[in-house]
Parts: sequence; structure tokens; C-alpha cells
Amino acid sequence: MTSEIANTFVWEIGNFQKWIKVSKGECINSQKFWLPQRSFEINNDQVCNHPTLWELSLYPNGISSKGMSLCVHAIQTKYEKEKGISTRRKQFILGIGEYDISQLLTKRKAVIRQSEKYGNFTFNGSKTISSNRYDNFFSLDYIFSRNEKAKVVNLFVQVTILEEKSIPVDRIKFDNKYEDCFGDDSFSDIEFELDCGSRIKAHRVILSSSSSYFKIMFSSQWKERDMDVVPIRETNYTSFRAILYFIYSGKLLGLESFDEFEHAFKLADMMMLKNLNKLVINEWLKIVDNENWHKFILLGWKYNNNLLKNTGLEYAADHWEKVKKDDGMLQLIASNNIEGIEELFYITNKRLEMSNVGIILERQRKQSKTQKQSMKKKSKYKEYIEREYRACDYIEVNDDVNGFMLNELSYCTEKTIIDLEDSE
Repeated sequence: MTSEIANTFVWEIGNFQKWIKVSKGECINSQKFWLPQRSFEINNDQVCNHPTLWELSLYPNGISSKGMSLCVHAIQTKYEKEKGISTRRKQFILGIGEYDISQLLTKRKAVIRQSEKYGNFTFNGSKTISSNRYDNFFSLDYIFSRNEKAKVVNLFVQVTILEEKSIPVDRIKFDNKYEDCFGDDSFSDIEFELDCGSRIKAHRVILSSSSSYFKIMFSSQWKERDMDVVPIRETNYTSFRAILYFIYSGKLLGLESFDEFEHAFKLADMMMLKNLNKLVINEWLKIVDNENWHKFILLGWKYNNNLLKNTGLEYAADHWEKVKKDDGMLQLIASNNIEGIEELFYITNKRLEMSNVGIILERQRKQSKTQKQSMKKKSKYKEYIEREYRACDYIEVNDDVNGFMLNELSYCTEKTIIDLEDSE
């Protein structure tokens, strides 16, 4: 089996802070590199035994979106040209993180985010380079706050090509064969220390066999490989424990608060545990309310997750009168995500229009019925008047008595007409 190191390329970008002021659409290019990085038998014609040539382009301020964009370029090799190979399909892991250089000049790397991607590259005639672009791959907010844009940051981008016959661990049907080992100190050989000072013991072999993230951590050049105690920063004990419990059991340990769900979601995304991510989101959506609806939208924008975003948008549309002037709305507007805010108002307007359709249709139905009844009554009214007045012989007199009686008769006739209309 090919090692993870042989299938991995690490592109180091020192002093990355110098690049964050470039315009949208401007990029940095890596050197060309071969994967896998190992020796090959020249006479073996098996495709899997021939390395593939690649190049990366990083767009610090994105291309068409706000987040950082990453392009993976497949470059057709001489072998591929000779054999008429016009397509290259690869499954790989893209990671990004920071590295520092210690006094011993050894580089210690810490992955901030990574995700599994599938690339389909096509070569056609003179077209010898095929590219796949991944927008919103990373946000500069992870490494720079608003007041820290000048700090020195050494960034790296890491590409690991997965073996074609391997099955991504997050797609394997989990069972509970390791569940009894969770929390058991027997044979544990690694500890994780949270910011709160609490520690969780675990087993490298179990973590590596069930998670690509930990497999790479414990078998590559990550600084955590040789550590007995691995510090876990910027997350909480409950969320990280839930992640480990899922790896051991395939089940989601109880998460309650929004912050716990958020940290678990970020960890699952970074560790490429897609099944866990789905479980977290499904439970997370149940707690959307007036206090956190906007956070779902912000996280949906940040992670390019439509399910989170749409949950917040639908909640806002359904509770517009309550949320249109609250702090959450102000935070969304302050984000300066013009396209996202336009989508919010578009969906809200559509929802309000749809909610008014029933009222409008009912009003129109009543108006139509009233008009029909009015037309029907008017025709009978005229018919009755003509019949009534033909049947009566009135004698005009000038004295007060007869005048009074005539008025009485006229009144009775009008009253009869009104009764006829009301009874219709």
C-alpha cells in the first residue's frame, strides 16, 4: 500500500501576509509537482505505477466569491499522451494550515482545515492542462483578525491523493465494535488536552483506522505525530468528546447548546467526517430560534453550506416581523455580503407574497360572489318594481289625509322590496 507521505505534496508559502492585499482574481502559483513521489519501474505499463503531474493556484481574495479560492491543475504527462489517456479522475484531500520554524529549524505544521474532493480532469488535443476550481475553500478570518493583518504568517497547502481502490473512512458503515473502548485507559497511547485543562485519552490505532485526518496526523510530518499530549485549541470539551465518541461508535453524543453544535460542526468539517457532519446538522437545525437564526446564515456563508444557510433564511422569512429589526439582522448587514443579503430579502419577499395569496384569493372570491349577488338582486328588484307598480292604482289627491296614505303605501312597497333582497 502506498504511504500517505508518498502521495502527499506540501506547498509552503512563507510570509503569506504579503499576499492578502492582492486584488480579487490574482493568484499565487506553486511549482509543478509529481504524485505519487516514489520510484517506478520503467517497463511497467500499469497506469497506477506512473506518477501524475500537478500544479496549484491560490487566490487569496477569491475569484468570484469572498472566500479564498484554490485551483488544482492537472498537467498531461508524456506517458498519458503516448497512451492516449485523455482523462484523469482522482480523489484527494486538500488541506491548508500554518507552520512555524523552531530554534532547531524544524518545521511544525498545524492543519486548520481540510476537505475531501473529487476531480475529473479532461485533456483534449492541444489542451494539456485541465483545472478544477474550489471557491470558498478557506477564509482569511481563520488566521487574521481585523487588527492582525500585518502579523507574520507562514501558510502551507497540502494535497494528498487517495488510492483508487481505497474507501473513504467516512463512507464506511460504522458499527459499535470500538464503543466499549471509548474512555478506557487500557492501551491508550495518546491524550488530547483542551483549553479548559481537561484531558481525553484515546488510541492511535482506532483513530487512524476510522479517520483520514488522524491517520495523516500520526503518519506524516505533523508535529502531533511525536506528541504524547496533543493540545486542542479554540474548541470545547463537550464538542471534541462528541467527535471522538463518533469515531469510536458511529453515534452522536448529546450536544445541547449552539456553541457545542458549532464547534462539533467545525471539527467534523476539518476532519472530513461527513457522516458526523450530517448528524450534527440534523440535530442542530432543531434549535433554531430568534437568538441564533442569523448565525446559521453566517456559518452557511462561511462554509458554503446551503442547509445551514437555508435554515436561517427560512426562519427569517417565517418570522420576519420579529427579526427584521433585531441584532441578528444588523450583524448580517454588517457582514457586507451583498449577494447573501439580497438573497435574504428576495426569499422573504417571496414568502410574504405567498402568505398573502390565500388572503387575496379569498377576498377576490368574496368580491366576485357579492358582485354576482348584486347583479342578480338588481334584476329582480327592477322586475318587482314594475310588477308592483302596475298592480296598484294610485289616485293623486291634494288633501293631507290622502297624501299621508299615499306615503304610507309607498313606504310599504319599498319595505317589501328590501325584504326580498335580504332573503336572497
